[in-house]
Amino acid sequence: MRGKVYRVHLTKGEKKRLEEIVSKGAYPARQVRRAHILILLNEEEGKPVTEQSERAARYGCTTFR
Repeated sequence: MRGKVYRVHLTKGEKKRLEEIVSKGAYPARQVRRAHILILLNEEEGKPVTEQSERAARYGCTTFR
């Protein structure tokens, strides 16, 4: 069963801000991981949507059901 599909569309400014969070190392680990996942999801744009569990495994996180 497939859950809801959320697509991530970042503007250039949003992506730049997230890349700063990932690269500076001055933010909590949870915030860095979330920023990294958003960047990766944005880069998947235009590719076929994968299962949520596949994405979670790829990004090193889990899903809650």
